[in-house]
Amino acid sequence: MVTYGGMSRQPIIIPTSSLIFKDVRLTGFWMTRWNATHSLEERQKMLDDLAGLALTGRWTPPAHKTLPLAKYRDALDSALKGYTNVKTIFKFDDKT
Repeated sequence: MVTYGGMSRQPIIIPTSSLIFKDVRLTGFWMTRWNATHSLEERQKMLDDLAGLALTGRWTPPAHKTLPLAKYRDALDSALKGYTNVKTIFKFDDKT
């Protein structure tokens, strides 16, 4: 199981039968720690692998909306309203 962020601050719920009978294992992952313990080459390989998965459609991002960077205030206003299940991705090539 991999989680992308924990902004909801809600516990992860998994049936004990999955842990026992299906040998499911859970472990924590913190990108900051991973970056501190891996070389620049390893970090670049990880990003290349993720980009390859995205380009082939084997990995898709979570629900998101895109905004031009010029509309960063809209993203901040939305973030201040509380938890949403949509990530904001900024586009740097569009100024409108």
